[in-house]
Amino acid sequence: MKYIFNLTILSFQFDIKPSMSGMGYRIWEMCQALVNIEDLKIKIIAPVCEGLSHKGIVLEVLNINTIEKYISESDIFYVNFGTPPGVISLLKKYKKKIIFDALMTPIETLEYQSFKASSLESQDLTFENTIVNYKHIIKNTDYFITGSYEEKEIMVGQLLMEGRINHKTYKTIDHMIDIIPIGYNRDILKSVSQVEETFSPVKTYVWNGGLWNHYSTKILLKSIKDIAEIDKNIRLEFLYKSNTDTYRNVEKFINNEFLVNSILLDKEKLDYCNRHKKLNSSHAIIVIVDKSIESHTTLRLRIRDVFLYNKPIIATKYGLLGRFIEDNKIGVTVDNTESEIKAAITRLSNDSVFYNKCVEQIKKIKDQFCYENNLFNLVSYIKKRE
Repeated sequence: MKYIFNLTILSFQFDIKPSMSGMGYRIWEMCQALVNIEDLKIKIIAPVCEGLSHKGIVLEVLNINTIEKYISESDIFYVNFGTPPGVISLLKKYKKKIIFDALMTPIETLEYQSFKASSLESQDLTFENTIVNYKHIIKNTDYFITGSYEEKEIMVGQLLMEGRINHKTYKTIDHMIDIIPIGYNRDILKSVSQVEETFSPVKTYVWNGGLWNHYSTKILLKSIKDIAEIDKNIRLEFLYKSNTDTYRNVEKFINNEFLVNSILLDKEKLDYCNRHKKLNSSHAIIVIVDKSIESHTTLRLRIRDVFLYNKPIIATKYGLLGRFIEDNKIGVTVDNTESEIKAAITRLSNDSVFYNKCVEQIKKIKDQFCYENNLFNLVSYIKKRE
């Protein structure tokens, strides 16, 4: 049977628009790369679809009441952890193939402010439902996408636990589990290259993702305050407005300490063009996080910007991101102490030899994270279903 679309993306949690989350960028830029590689037709269904277009991609605002219409248009569906279990069951009922991007782990939802602010009874129920829903996806997925070798090994363990593979079959599962690193596509790289880099004597360290409550901003703010008293040419900028206590606390700290020139807090959401300008002209990226299971098991989406903009990164040593930075020599990792954070910022600001080595290393390996270089297995899987 010939379907209208080769692939349909069901994005229940992530908007597709010029200003979006890291997962939104991943969905949009992977789809662009897929249609660039192969003459595919893709539909993306999301809560908000606006301001973007690309040949071969159709955007449609999500309407849960027309889910069966979506199902009739395609044989293969991309989902992530935000997809309701009832939709997964419906896809299997109609014998559709499910591609699961496992980049967003269920444990991440347990760090959300809404979860931690709820009662213990509610937390218990949410945790139980989270695990049940995740197992439901694991049991019904046909093709798994992970972001790294470590995440692939974690997925192998989950498949063993759920009985999807066993001692006889675990060595022959490459057709089931793909690795598509967090990255960028050639269209986006071209658009970045066309944005002029603005020179400034001020070295800006960019916090390039959301201000979630499990990130350690207090110690970073104190570190920047101390540095600003000595060097007025170093500043920190938070790019994303977030409806969290952490965002409000950062805003309060800036005002109370009179640091409006040293710590910038963006109040508006940035579209592609303005985000390009800010990151292109920045000195480095920084992210300081608490120790959590999520940090240990996932490579954060904001690593995309390291390779897209050729910017070194400072990050917490703990977890997968820290090990990734150390192994690839693309920045500095720190324990979450003021002394280490200040030393890392000072080193990237003043040691031009070290800074340039980081940049050269990023340029040397960045092709490994270009989507067009990592989608051949997925394209083959999709084409086989025609």
